[in-house]
Amino acid sequence: MTTTTTALEREADAALHAPHLPALAPTDRLALALGTQLILWGERQRQLRVARADRAEQARASQAAARADAASRDTFEHRAAAGPAW
Repeated sequence: MTTTTTALEREADAALHAPHLPALAPTDRLALALGTQLILWGERQRQLRVARADRAEQARASQAAARADAASRDTFEHRAAAGPAW
């Protein structure tokens, strides 16, 4: 069985094995630029999301500590105002 190649197939094969990349079309350049920007934007958003989560956790912990402190103080003041329990 014999295989033959067309001129288009030979050109495509030569382009695949060429030592340099072919010139990009304007749409390809636009796609590369937008894709790169989207990847960088996504990475920045991920970093900001981590920082935001850390700040939210710190705020939650400090608010919980403040509520516990206030509850402890209110309980003590309530018992002190009632007088001694004999």
